[in-house]
Amino acid sequence: MICFEVQINGKKTYTAGVRDGVLSFDVTANTYKDGTGYHLLSSLGGLTEEKGSEEHIWWGDFTKLSPGDVVTVKIVSADEADEPTKREPRITR
Repeated sequence: MICFEVQINGKKTYTAGVRDGVLSFDVTANTYKDGTGYHLLSSLGGLTEEKGSEEHIWWGDFTKLSPGDVVTVKIVSADEADEPTKREPRITR
């Protein structure tokens, strides 16, 4: 399966992968409404049907970043990935 090996400042966070579904890694910067600063965050998650029903999955919580941080995402093929730290059923409307 395709996996993302994520490192922040040279330290491995997670190797994430899904056999059937969507995998996503995001880095987000958003400014405070009053213009006094900003949030820099990364997230690693996806959507899978591996357990017979659709689930949203995440590896860790949002990770706070700072200017100068080095974020590396290596795309690899692997038989196994780290177990997601959070799973929630996908709710369809």
